[in-house]
Amino acid sequence: MSNEFGAADQTGQPQEAADASQTRELRKRTFKAGIASYQNHALTTNCTVRDFNDGGAKLRFEENAFVPENFTLTVPIDGIRVDCQVKWRRGEEMGVVFMSEIDQDPRMLRKQSLDLKYLMPRKSSLRKRPG
Repeated sequence: MSNEFGAADQTGQPQEAADASQTRELRKRTFKAGIASYQNHALTTNCTVRDFNDGGAKLRFEENAFVPENFTLTVPIDGIRVDCQVKWRRGEEMGVVFMSEIDQDPRMLRKQSLDLKYLMPRKSSLRKRPG
């Protein structure tokens, strides 16, 4: 069954809509720092990776950030780097598709460190205080 939009899947939805909804379902929600670099890594812009899967990602940039149509995304905490192409833009967010294989280099991996004094309550001392 097809319609004016082109090919349709078994549910009667246009194939493009079915592909988009399937992509959204497979994406993993994240909240990781990323770096978009372009012009041979000479210029960079910080971003937040909001969704991620093997084929693309949703990124959030600061207001008024310039990001070209093609750039390299680096996610330091995961040690990955991948070439991207912008698929859509909405305000400060954009969807990208990966144009290369995801390169994971353990040397790029940034170790996550947590300051335990903020996570664990401080135990009181057994010693009596003078006074």
